[in-house]
Amino acid sequence: MLQTYYLIFLSLLIKDSFCNYHGPFLLWGHNNLEHENLPALEAMNERSLTLMYSEAKAIILFVRNGTSKLNKENFPNFSSMISQNRWVYLPQEHLPAEPVDFNSNVEVITLVGPASQQDIELGALYRDAVSTYGEGKVLGILSTQAEENHYIYKRDVSGDEGEEEEEEGEEKEEKENKDEEKGKTEIESANLENKKGKEKNEKKGREEEIEEETEEIEKMDHVYLAKKNKSLLYTTVDPIFTWEFNDKPEVFNLSQHGDVTSDERKEYVRLIIHFKLDNNKLYVRIRFPLSGGYWSISEAEVEYRETKVVLPLISKSPSAPIGFSYKCAHNELVFQNGSTSLVIKDYQVEPVLKEGVGKFSDAYDCVDFTTVPIWSGIFVTALITGVTFIGILALMDIKTPNRFESSRSKQLTFTVQE
Repeated sequence: MLQTYYLIFLSLLIKDSFCNYHGPFLLWGHNNLEHENLPALEAMNERSLTLMYSEAKAIILFVRNGTSKLNKENFPNFSSMISQNRWVYLPQEHLPAEPVDFNSNVEVITLVGPASQQDIELGALYRDAVSTYGEGKVLGILSTQAEENHYIYKRDVSGDEGEEEEEEGEEKEEKENKDEEKGKTEIESANLENKKGKEKNEKKGREEEIEEETEEIEKMDHVYLAKKNKSLLYTTVDPIFTWEFNDKPEVFNLSQHGDVTSDERKEYVRLIIHFKLDNNKLYVRIRFPLSGGYWSISEAEVEYRETKVVLPLISKSPSAPIGFSYKCAHNELVFQNGSTSLVIKDYQVEPVLKEGVGKFSDAYDCVDFTTVPIWSGIFVTALITGVTFIGILALMDIKTPNRFESSRSKQLTFTVQE
């Protein structure tokens, strides 16, 4: 009973600690922020925020305590850090959902001291969390500490002295409110400028990526090696893609490919291949479930002409222990959903390569042990062994005579019956 009361008290205490901050908020670092394209000064909906909370491995809530302007001059390390990550600015006063309600690994850090000290502490703590939980897995939230309400106390004084003190208190409160509003306005304008600069850099980066993809897309080989040597697929012929367009199936040979990446999760790995097809982008995402120390293939997701289709594997699924590849020359990988299909022939694949090694490990082959040539060899061997054994038994059954004629012995006689 006491333990139950203690847990209730502890949860109320934690929630109370989360009420001592307010917006505006700056979110950065998590992979899900790449899909959030919020218009300027628009609040994030609760569903997107709670989903991000639950998928993050760790959440660090930084509560900034001070009046220093949040700009590049006062926070150079923080500015450099968020420029390398996807970030979102939320102008709202309060978050629609608290992080502690959806994630058990939440840490609240109050930043104190001058701006330079806050900048160093913020960057160091966030980098430590990223090194522990991984890139893109940690959600950082920057907020402002809530200030206590200001009250004006009147003293029992007579005449003009009390009125003057009351007016001074009101003027002081009004001045503090103006300073606070001015600070928020400066933070919003600085963040808007940063966002515009980041969007400009992202646009420039996308243009450079398109140019690089245009150069890389001309690869004509059949080696699909993911970046950082994480996954590998090899075929001897072009994969065949069938797509229904205007109620008419079209068949394409996927001969040109660009970037190949790998998405590693705890329960599965996805090999993502970018093909070029009729001046359109085609993305193929092959899913490899991981279970019991083995990997297999379950489905492929195809994205073409802004349409995504999941193609289940209808042929025999390859399977091998993690750390081994799978090779098959006479069977095909057939992914199909209705009239849309993807066929891969004569392939070898390994979703989880050994670290730093960009080549296949030892391979499991799809050829069964008891094939027709093997059965023929076993039958011929058994036949020859049987004939030889029977011949040896016949030779051993021959009886030789044990008496012989001589000048000193009686003549041998044999009785023959007709």
